[in-house]
Amino acid sequence: MRPLPDVSNKYGAPMGRQDSINDPEAAVEFEIQRLRMVDGDYDEGGAYWGSAEGEHIYRAEGESGEFVEAIFVRARDLTEAKATIRETYPNASFASSCDLEAFLSAYVEAALWSSSNDRYEDDPDNEAEMLDEAGYDLAPEAEAQMHKDCSDFLDAHGDLVAKAAEARGYAIERAGHDFWLTRCGHGAGFWDRGLGKVGDELSEAAKVFGNVDLYIGDDDLVHASNEERPSAAPRP
Repeated sequence: MRPLPDVSNKYGAPMGRQDSINDPEAAVEFEIQRLRMVDGDYDEGGAYWGSAEGEHIYRAEGESGEFVEAIFVRARDLTEAKATIRETYPNASFASSCDLEAFLSAYVEAALWSSSNDRYEDDPDNEAEMLDEAGYDLAPEAEAQMHKDCSDFLDAHGDLVAKAAEARGYAIERAGHDFWLTRCGHGAGFWDRGLGKVGDELSEAAKVFGNVDLYIGDDDLVHASNEERPSAAPRP
């Protein structure tokens, strides 16, 4: 998927982003990205979306001949986003990477939301207490390690996540959120979602990956304490 264009400018933020719908009857295979919001209601490229309780903004892109089809939808989870996209593109299909991207996006959000800003104590007047409100970008190394951890987890335990979803309507995003909380021992996670044996198995699988601490480096980027180490070995 192409990088999200930066639309911020001195005249203010635009409201949302423009869809590019050229051939709604085309059999387009879409990639989907759940946009990470900063400063509350703005995406990382500066567009303003406003808040909606329990909903997220999903960006889908795919090719139809010479055109790039692009659509933004508001939905509670990836399953609902796919259904909404099919209202415009009834013949749409979705790349296998969509589940990983949704899982990863929720994982990163949980990581930033639950991690304290280590600069807050020294400068509480100018620094937010938690990293999700502090405005610092992730270091490329941290992003790469997060992607690897999430990919490894789904490669090894995606069957368990699928069982959880079938049994309880457990969204892939919730699983990404719970992977972070469980591996880091935050007092909530797979084990307390009413998932029974599957939840217990997911909890044990997540704990194998070990704890991660986020911190702000001298480069003013958010780093992860495991970004230079290989991921824990997946389940045989």
